[in-house]
Amino acid sequence: MSGLLEPGAPRAAGLTDDRAVLKAMLDVEAAWVRVQRRLRLVTDEVVTVVGEACVADDHDVEAIGRQAEGGGNPVIPMLASLRERVGDAAAAVHRGLTSQDVVDTAVMLLVARAGAVLTERLQAAADAAARLAAEHRDTVQVARTLGQPALPTTFGLKAAGWLGALDDAVAELVTIRHTLPVQCGGAAGTLAAVEALVPGRSAEAVGLLADELGLADPGRPWHTDRGPITRVGDCLVRAADAMGKVATDVVTLSRAEIAELREPADDGRGGSSTLPQKRNPVLSVLVRSVAIEAPHLGATLHSAAGLAVDERP
Repeated sequence: MSGLLEPGAPRAAGLTDDRAVLKAMLDVEAAWVRVQRRLRLVTDEVVTVVGEACVADDHDVEAIGRQAEGGGNPVIPMLASLRERVGDAAAAVHRGLTSQDVVDTAVMLLVARAGAVLTERLQAAADAAARLAAEHRDTVQVARTLGQPALPTTFGLKAAGWLGALDDAVAELVTIRHTLPVQCGGAAGTLAAVEALVPGRSAEAVGLLADELGLADPGRPWHTDRGPITRVGDCLVRAADAMGKVATDVVTLSRAEIAELREPADDGRGGSSTLPQKRNPVLSVLVRSVAIEAPHLGATLHSAAGLAVDERP
């Protein structure tokens, strides 16, 4: 992830890129074979063979990406690559599942994994805001309303406001991470194929898959109920809102005519290609760009959710 036109993107390298997606999908397939072992449908040898083949680095992610166009998703070419590597164990791979089961569950795994990192980083931001609030509780500054000077306040109080929003964002993200559901419904969301494999135990199989992956058992397929996706999106938008408020305050208050705040200095940061005297608040500008973009992405998730038709979209 070079990030030539997305400054800062390399900070997220490996979290949600194509290889991370492929790893998550393979993790789902390996977990489903382990579920079949717990249901006494396959042997330990099958579990071992499939598990050893579910290593993302052993598959050609670029080829899978190119071939995804044929079926509209990457699961079909991924399965072809996986089955080539497992011999007779191929019969157990993906048995009873559908592509959307794998993709949706993989997305939940990605959210869980990236969410853990994001939680740490948001918590670090909240901790920094708490330190500023304590250190500057008596640092007087001008409070402004409608862009105009109003009354005295303190920078500590402003930082405490940042802290409150960041704490809320962290709490919401932690809650979301503990409720991420597995997806398992089969071709039409009826679990018919799983029920045929283990009569009367299809719901148990879903619970076992959730257990294997550390996800929640939703009690039903959610192929066309996109609530789990929109809730994640809303949570991320809220986090972007909280960070965007901090960034906007820094951009505004670092203006030379106000000069109340400035970003920490670092080599190579904030420079200008033309004006050497400038010290640009580039980190805040980048954070603010995310806050501008995120709500529209969240709205797109809701638009798509409202158009989910039939038993599977």
